[in-house]
Amino acid sequence: MEWSYRLLTSDEKIALERLSVFRTHFSLADAVAVREGGELEHISVMQIIVGLCEKSLLTNYLHGNVPRYRLLDVTRLFARERLDEMDDHNETYARHAELMRELTNAMESHWKLMPEAVWASTYHSALGEIRAAIEWAFSPGGDIDIGVPLTEVVTCSAYFPTLEARSLYPQILKAISAKGSDSNR
Repeated sequence: MEWSYRLLTSDEKIALERLSVFRTHFSLADAVAVREGGELEHISVMQIIVGLCEKSLLTNYLHGNVPRYRLLDVTRLFARERLDEMDDHNETYARHAELMRELTNAMESHWKLMPEAVWASTYHSALGEIRAAIEWAFSPGGDIDIGVPLTEVVTCSAYFPTLEARSLYPQILKAISAKGSDSNR
């Protein structure tokens, strides 16, 4: 993996690292959202993604009519290690969490508008990404101000399994308690 990584351009390396925040698949729009805060033009991100696919570092497929991309687990873990070594890695995680908050807001508004089966097939695969965003938000380097609204939406909704939400409670309570202790100093 290291050998392939060294052959990448600096933009490809940064993109691969940033894209490692996705545990599952993502769209081009998702990639733009986490890659340098969307500073690169849409076309530039597309060119980088095509290059990473050609180098077999990303896989691609169609989900309905929408192209989706995914890093293989070995590639994602390698790139995630590189991302976590960067000083600004939490900014990438924050952009991912904001993207998931936007997604959960859309999920909530679509819940009443879409037939349940269509809604479930559209959004079910996002649960892993939402969980990742919540885990980051309540981690030591995370942002509770992003995590609380994200958690409120998912724990009060029918689409986030109760056991899934409960498994996050200890981490959430610890982070909120730590933030309360910090603000009392």
